[in-house]
Amino acid sequence: MSVPCLLVLALDRSGLEYSQTLTFDVDGSLSILKLRGVIYGGDHDFTSRYITPTGGVWFHNGISTGRSWVFEGDLNNLPNGHLTSARGKIAVNLIYAQVL
Repeated sequence: MSVPCLLVLALDRSGLEYSQTLTFDVDGSLSILKLRGVIYGGDHDFTSRYITPTGGVWFHNGISTGRSWVFEGDLNNLPNGHLTSARGKIAVNLIYAQVL
């Protein structure tokens, strides 16, 4: 068995608490996946947040931000629950990527 480099999880309800890291032990070798993005849905529109490897959180919605991303701050300094919703939309997908 091996751990994928990228893992996308679909959420089936709002308000779920989720971890910023997922750790897998495969035959004594640890693989760590870190949260790198969240996709939000609602009102026939999707929006997203990207989390950089250093913890910067960026927001994007093509309708309101066009081609630009809006920096929201450092993940460690944002309030608890900040990633569970975005401007009236709920988290529908979590994107984790392997730490290299």
